[in-house]
Amino acid sequence: LICVVGSSFTFVPICVSAIRMMMREDSANPCEGDADCTDAWAGQAPPYLGVSAPGVTNLGQCNKSSGRCLRSGREAYGAFLGTCMLGSFLEMALSLTPKRTLHRILPRTVTGVCVILIGVGLTG
Repeated sequence: LICVVGSSFTFVPICVSAIRMMMREDSANPCEGDADCTDAWAGQAPPYLGVSAPGVTNLGQCNKSSGRCLRSGREAYGAFLGTCMLGSFLEMALSLTPKRTLHRILPRTVTGVCVILIGVGLTG
C-alpha cells in the first residue's frame, strides 16, 4: 500500500511538469505562421471543447525563429505515456529477477537512503 500511494503522490507533479516542459519544445512540424500548426492540434476538438480554427485557436504555436510548431498537449501526453510504458518493462524485469541478484545490485544501504529521500520529499 505504501508503494502505491507514494508513487501516486509523486507521479502527478512529475507528469504535469514534464508535459509543460515538452509543450515549450519544437515538434517536427514545419511552419511559417500559426495557421500551419493544425497537425499538431489534430484539426478539430470534440464538440464540447469547440472547434480548432487555424490561426485563431493556435495563436503563438509557430516558433518563427526555428520554423517549427510547438508541441501540442496531445503530443506531450503521448510521449509521457510512451515513456511510462517503456519504464514498466524495467519494473517487470526487476520483478522477475532473483532476490539474491537484486540484493547484490541494490544493497540495503542504497534502498534505505532512497526510502528516506522519498519520505523527506513527501513531507516537504
